[in-house]
Amino acid sequence: MITSGFLSLLLAAMLFLQGQNDRYPGIHAVKTVPPARQIAISPDALRALFGTKESQTDITPVWKKLEMEPLDFSYCFLCETDVKFAKTGDLGLAVVRLYKHQETRFFVLQQRPQEQPRRWRITGYIDVTGQFDAPPYFIIETASHRWLSIHVMTDRGTRIGSISTRWFDIDQDLGPVLKYPMGSYHGVGWFSVGGDRDVTSRVISLATNGSEELLTIHFEARFEHVDSGLLFRIERDAVYSRPNFGEFRFDPTRSKMTLEEFTTLFDGTSPRFNIETFLKTCIEPLKNIAVSPDRRKRTWLRLFLRSARSASPEKQALLQLLNK
Repeated sequence: MITSGFLSLLLAAMLFLQGQNDRYPGIHAVKTVPPARQIAISPDALRALFGTKESQTDITPVWKKLEMEPLDFSYCFLCETDVKFAKTGDLGLAVVRLYKHQETRFFVLQQRPQEQPRRWRITGYIDVTGQFDAPPYFIIETASHRWLSIHVMTDRGTRIGSISTRWFDIDQDLGPVLKYPMGSYHGVGWFSVGGDRDVTSRVISLATNGSEELLTIHFEARFEHVDSGLLFRIERDAVYSRPNFGEFRFDPTRSKMTLEEFTTLFDGTSPRFNIETFLKTCIEPLKNIAVSPDRRKRTWLRLFLRSARSASPEKQALLQLLNK
């Protein structure tokens, strides 16, 4: 879960990074390696390549050895490496993360079933750019599927920051199968007149229902006023479903909310905010603000309602309460 303190630190770092890298933060490349070109190397040996004395001054020979396109740095001084192994399955699976400055490469290594003895081979990789720290990652496993989950910073700016979670199907050529907002912070300018929104999320369950896989994620959005603190919070469980193969899709029936309601409340991309949907979805906590003894909160609500162009029933009900 992302906290407000962590996001504040994130924002400070993002402001510095804006002038350091022209690439927009996010997933930069997803590539699989054809079987004929898959280099045989163990996860530990791969990590060791980036820690040699030679790679500290020139990493070019390493990329030539691996027959891969280079990342955007010429030497590996202060490179960070990490490895995670799958916990289930007959065939080995590992992911090695290489990070330096703002560049990250995730190497996917697997063992071929037809090879005896089995050997580790690099079967693909994913490049992530514009990250102020090494992106967290996880291998997600079920009885029939394996995914690589990566937390990626996708937006950065003055009092704006968003991190999304991306899932890639390891057994289907690293095809993207899921994207959802992990956390975000949008300050003044997003939530109108002096308002902030802080979104966090956590996975509750991954289950199978017949031929479907169901992923349930808990979301919390905190709406705050710069002077009065917390205005209110909204918590919902969103369900993403998919058949045995394909992408996870937002399931409005199981989520008990529409996609528009979800994006308005929890999506970190500001153009997706719909004030009319927001008024309908949050009418009860907004009514509490309208009758609150806190004058600053009532003033905020009155100014916020000016942004709602249409004379919706929700807007009129709130104005009536404010004018009592």
